[in-house]
Amino acid sequence: MTLEEDIRERLEVANLPADDHTTWLVLEELKRMTEGKAIGTVKGPLDPSKQQQILQRHQQRRFVSSLRQHAKQAAKLLLKEGAALEKQLLTLIHKYRQGDITFTKLKKDTRTAISASTEMAFRLGVKAAGLVGPTGGTAQLTPHERRWIKSYLREELKHWDGFLGDVVIGQSWQKTMTRVRNYARTIKSAYESARVLSVGTDVVIHWELESNNPCPDCKLLSKYSPYTADTLPTTPKGGQTRCLAYCYCSLRIVKTTPDAVEKVRKKNKSAKWYLDKIKKNQKKRK
Repeated sequence: MTLEEDIRERLEVANLPADDHTTWLVLEELKRMTEGKAIGTVKGPLDPSKQQQILQRHQQRRFVSSLRQHAKQAAKLLLKEGAALEKQLLTLIHKYRQGDITFTKLKKDTRTAISASTEMAFRLGVKAAGLVGPTGGTAQLTPHERRWIKSYLREELKHWDGFLGDVVIGQSWQKTMTRVRNYARTIKSAYESARVLSVGTDVVIHWELESNNPCPDCKLLSKYSPYTADTLPTTPKGGQTRCLAYCYCSLRIVKTTPDAVEKVRKKNKSAKWYLDKIKKNQKKRK
């Protein structure tokens, strides 16, 4: 049975229209759910065990105070991880330019480094949301989270391969250092996505402008906030706003009541609507 046939059968069982248009809409949603970086937040089905863990954490008496502590620790560790990734990438590029390693090894080792730092950034995002291991360290990832990271990296590494192409044709070292520094900082997108996935559903999310000169897309996202976890269209440094790796915005996540979340959800458009609006605005300015 094909995916389309399976969807039609499920629609019929649920007494929903199984026409071509409805089937297409479902397929588009499934595609969007798995694109990770293209959306910026985890859009797939919530992991039941993770959601149970979130509920248990929220019910703990010292949840708020411990959350601040974990978030502060995670933010510091994220900065260190980004700096370490930058140093590792520059070291490998320098070795290639000196003729010490081949381009094949450069590509393999840099992709490995990016993958490891992206996973660590995601783990730190989970920690920042208050979900930690037995000793307070980063928690084990669920199968759903690992699938998201894999999807995220599939998109992210395409951009990195393009960057390595510039290195091969002799890009200046100063420009290379600047681009690597900004690229290493994009792991914050995985960190923020993990926070959104791990804070539960009873939250609203504010897009905070931190720069004195934010790009038009970030201004738009700030204007329409707050969002819910499922309507948030992207994350800072997620690649959707025209400032790309130069995005200095942040997410302010506020725990609230289910009623308050529902009010925000009704006010919001879909995540796709915001992304489409951003794309249209970008085309107008070209």
